[in-house]
Amino acid sequence: MERAVEPRRDGEEGWPQGPWIVGTVTTAEGLPFLRAESPAHLVEIRLDALREAGVPLRDLRASLAERARPALLTLRAPEEGGRRHWPEGERERLLEEFFPVIDALDLEYRSLEPLRCWWERARAEGKWRILSVHWLEGSPGEGRIREYCSLLEEAQPDWAKIALRLREPQDLRSLARVLLEHQSQAWALMGLGPWAALSRIVLSALGSELVYGYLDEPAAPGQPSAEELARGLRRLGLPVPSDRRRMRPPRR
Repeated sequence: MERAVEPRRDGEEGWPQGPWIVGTVTTAEGLPFLRAESPAHLVEIRLDALREAGVPLRDLRASLAERARPALLTLRAPEEGGRRHWPEGERERLLEEFFPVIDALDLEYRSLEPLRCWWERARAEGKWRILSVHWLEGSPGEGRIREYCSLLEEAQPDWAKIALRLREPQDLRSLARVLLEHQSQAWALMGLGPWAALSRIVLSALGSELVYGYLDEPAAPGQPSAEELARGLRRLGLPVPSDRRRMRPPRR
């Protein structure tokens, strides 16, 4: 399978300078964004939310088959903000079904070993890989954050993602330090809660490469819309995708 696009590297001809906007989809009403114009470079399909809402899988298959933007598949674990308590084996069955028609995969670090074969298959097939950790209640402390930074880097993802509920300014500074101290890794760092929107703009300006906003409904506490993020990035002079720039899906 030929890839639609290659991961962005600043300075390469044809790629925007600045962060990619990841547009999350959690409802049936969001599926048309796979085909429609939007601020997103990459559309995240939150399959945990879609399954919990009873969205027919045939509708998702049809939308993926006609996608104009690269698709990121996320089957979030409930311990890290997922909306579905997965029956045994269901995530594996859905990965088998949708793997041929996605461009990127997100796994939580806690799911890396149980789903290791899919992580390695994504690497072998040239799909982007995002390895993530979510602290939904607040910071686990500087030491724990540094520990997880090393664990994420060891797995060699295309992007390592940390989402942290911000309860005080120090929490945002902790995420900023990740960008300063771990520059060999590409990061997707963001805050959750009341300061979520501010944190995503600030961290994008400091070098976080993926910034998440919703296309239909918020997927996480405080998550701003993709449109709101695009406006915020423009105000800072950071490039955002053009509505005229559509991304070709892989050949099938």
